[in-house]
Amino acid sequence: MGRRKEFVIFLFAASLVLLISAVGIWHFEHEVQPEGFSSIISCLWWAIITLATVGYGDLYPITPGGKIFTSIIVMSGMGVLAVPAGLVTSALYKITKKSKHKKRIPHKGRTMLKEIAR
Repeated sequence: MGRRKEFVIFLFAASLVLLISAVGIWHFEHEVQPEGFSSIISCLWWAIITLATVGYGDLYPITPGGKIFTSIIVMSGMGVLAVPAGLVTSALYKITKKSKHKKRIPHKGRTMLKEIAR
């Protein structure tokens, strides 16, 4: 699978987790904290900050259901951050692996890269 396709799949999955997080926290908290969790759109702020594991503290759940839901979302957030880190690491590894198999040879006063045959 190509890197571009992996990235598109990741973006789709991350967007889906964001949407589920916003709807879920709205369900648990909107009646108790109507000023903070007034709409699903405003809950997206909470979802983005929570999934990124920043947690500014401006919005936080106070109901037992909201706290349990938040615990699950925080664990998901760690996975959402780990996937792109793995994709970037994999891409960098492939680049460095390729560059180790190249050798510099002089050619007419210039340096030219030539692939070493295996």
